[in-house]
Amino acid sequence: DIPLDMNKELLDPHEHDYPELVVEELQAGYRQARCLAFNRRGALLATGCHDGSCILWDFDTRAGPTKILNEKEAPGISSAVVAVSWSHNGRRIVTAEEKGRVRMWDVESGTVLYATRFESVSLTVQVNPKDPDVFLACPNQGEPVVINVRDGSQTEIVGSQVPEGTASAAPRNTKGGVELQRNYSACFDSEGGLVYVGS
Repeated sequence: DIPLDMNKELLDPHEHDYPELVVEELQAGYRQARCLAFNRRGALLATGCHDGSCILWDFDTRAGPTKILNEKEAPGISSAVVAVSWSHNGRRIVTAEEKGRVRMWDVESGTVLYATRFESVSLTVQVNPKDPDVFLACPNQGEPVVINVRDGSQTEIVGSQVPEGTASAAPRNTKGGVELQRNYSACFDSEGGLVYVGS
């Protein structure tokens, strides 16, 4: 009998057990995915695509798109989805597009529950973990915004941008003549009561 760990000492301790090649692909015609997010249970996958659609996949079966979230629009209006987030209960999805539009979708019906547009792209969106009617969007040029779908209110996280000279040399925008760092990411804490912002 040959011991199974005979060559264990020859293995690189920092090497991980990753596959060396892709075994499967998820395909949905001509659409190209730009971002993705699993639901909380890891069974469904949402992919934001270059044509403005969001494709939902049953990741267990990989049998093809389960649903395609996309409004019927005139050609040339759609913009690539760059961020996507599931609600905790899996019934809602928020998408952010390159041209600044952010939408909340009802997963079951495929309809848009709320839509707004910012002056710049939101690189991060997140549904509040405790309230599926509230989500966070982080426009690249501006303050992160908490949006309540029930009443349509938008609350800016004021003071989240850092004056120049107090942080690293990142791309800047201005507000009131003062150069500010751009926000690139924002998220709720696990209880949904705090917002963390990164630049």
